[in-house]
Amino acid sequence: MKNIRNLNLNDKKVAIDGVVNGYSPRITSHKASHAHYYASKLKYLGVKDVTVISKKENIHDYDVWLIVLPAEFQGSFNVFGGATDDLAKHLSRLIDFKGKIYIADQEMPNLGEWINGRKSSCSDDFMKLDHDLFSKYCEDVEPISFHLDSKGMVLGDSHCISVYRPGYDMCRNDGKTLSGALKKGGLKSFIEDPITGHNIEHLICYWMNIDIRHHLFRKGKDLATHYKKLLFNYEEQLKSLNIKNISIVEPLWIEHESRKLPKTGYFLDTPFFGSMDQRKSIVDITINQFRAMCKRNGWESIDWPKNMLNEDGLLDFKYMEKPKSVHLSREYYHFDFSTNEKNNKFFNLFQN
Repeated sequence: MKNIRNLNLNDKKVAIDGVVNGYSPRITSHKASHAHYYASKLKYLGVKDVTVISKKENIHDYDVWLIVLPAEFQGSFNVFGGATDDLAKHLSRLIDFKGKIYIADQEMPNLGEWINGRKSSCSDDFMKLDHDLFSKYCEDVEPISFHLDSKGMVLGDSHCISVYRPGYDMCRNDGKTLSGALKKGGLKSFIEDPITGHNIEHLICYWMNIDIRHHLFRKGKDLATHYKKLLFNYEEQLKSLNIKNISIVEPLWIEHESRKLPKTGYFLDTPFFGSMDQRKSIVDITINQFRAMCKRNGWESIDWPKNMLNEDGLLDFKYMEKPKSVHLSREYYHFDFSTNEKNNKFFNLFQN
């Protein structure tokens, strides 16, 4: 797979978009941050004219189309409203586009097969789509690796994009718990993989939110033993990496239970497990444990501003993705992906 460093896009007008699903223009969208992450990498490499486009913008106004599939993409596309005329028009952009088309960090899926599979129930215009032609065009979409071989890396679950730093590589593992990350090959398996990173001098680790939300309190009477072992293994595996500079991001505070979450945020049909007071307490304990761990090893502990808490000591909804999600709004990430500068709106929250 060709690397992005080997492409010369500096004088090109680059659009970032999906091919079936698009991205929200709202800065509050965590989902759209996946596309803006790629825009940040292009800007870091000197590409000045790069835009994550919305449905209102015309892909044909650009020289290059970088297809970024949703972070949660698992081989098939989900669409709301079915195989409609509007969807057929949207898909036809792939055939009509005159510039160069690339896809980020993966092979282009066979869109023709997907289209053909939807024709059992579709609109007239969708039925007219030449699925064989789409299959042929998909074969010509060139995959591009965005691995920068950087000396900095962000590692964690889906929350880790909120602490991403421009110029770093990121190994994002949606749905992965800290407990799961430590098993089998452990943290070393993420670092030594030649695609996700090597020669790391600064590692930023952000895990634990999923463990706290869904898993710890399912341990029942074994909670204390499991928790102690979990943190011990985390520290020992980090030490074994022999990376000079390590930063551990503290878990985010929990929000009020009244917040509605999409089913993608559920586990075993529940949005969380354990009472609000239990989970709030374990967050506080984990923060203290992480800080002690960092102090013992000379690592950095990255905290969250207390001004993000409401009067009940819970994460205020206004800092979270809208209308519903477990994630922060991109508006309060550590870095502004549009400028690759520190996000002052976030860091100003540390001020009293």
